[in-house]
Amino acid sequence: EYYEMDDLVQLHERGHELGSHSFDHLRVPAQAKLDIESSILRNAGFIREAIGEEMPLLSFAYPQGAVSVRTRRIVSRHFASCRGTSPGINSGRIDLACLRAYCIDDRFDPRRSIPPMIEEARRSNGWLIFCMHDIARQPSRWGCTPAVFEEIVRQVRVAGLEVATIEKVVPTSPTSACVGA
Repeated sequence: EYYEMDDLVQLHERGHELGSHSFDHLRVPAQAKLDIESSILRNAGFIREAIGEEMPLLSFAYPQGAVSVRTRRIVSRHFASCRGTSPGINSGRIDLACLRAYCIDDRFDPRRSIPPMIEEARRSNGWLIFCMHDIARQPSRWGCTPAVFEEIVRQVRVAGLEVATIEKVVPTSPTSACVGA
């Protein structure tokens, strides 16, 4: 277990954006449409129960980064944006059903890796997304330490780039949020 229920409540109370990752964390392309949608709605209901209020979920992260053309169409109907794990800068024509992101894991070296990412974002007038599964003193292999996360944020700020959540960047409409069943 990566977090306790109280952690979710505290994140919400501190104003952090909460998104969906599905309830079952299954590889989405291998699932039937009804199972995908059921997992999305179940996740929204779980978050609503945990925080004690209705809260639209605006973004989705594909579990294990697994996505297909079919599942992009299914999932994107429920969210303003969806994120995969294909590395790259979001610039030019951006696919809101499968945003690119750099995955930060236990082997990531921000001092070596971040400068070229920042330079490419500047050159293409693009948007960098970083994702990790957890931030902890002893992270999982898909997470990072607080020091690594703080170094990423520091370098981005020193470069003069704006730091913002997906919720602040992606335009939303009343039909692009999942509120659960």
